[in-house]
Amino acid sequence: MTFGESIREWRLERKMGLRQFAKAVGVSPTFLSKMERGTGPLPGEETICGMAKFFGKDPDVLLAMADKVASDVLVVIKRQPAYAGFIRAAAHLTKEQWQQITFVKLG
Repeated sequence: MTFGESIREWRLERKMGLRQFAKAVGVSPTFLSKMERGTGPLPGEETICGMAKFFGKDPDVLLAMADKVASDVLVVIKRQPAYAGFIRAAAHLTKEQWQQITFVKLG
């Protein structure tokens, strides 16, 4: 399921109209409609994080669905490029293994 399709599904689960949701997250209804249908651009980080908050979802998960990375994570990697290597080296770990080494519950 695409980012836009997921947003549409969550919006409809809440029985929320396109215009009402667009207003709640600060985008135009036209932008939202195109995004949900996959014919327009995806929103920026701030809007995606607002959508995540609205739906009670993890912002990093929604950013990843949109093929984006949080700007604070990019700052860390730019400051310490070796962290990118760590992430690559640990890419094979399961969610449970990540939780053990990071003490972070993953969705």
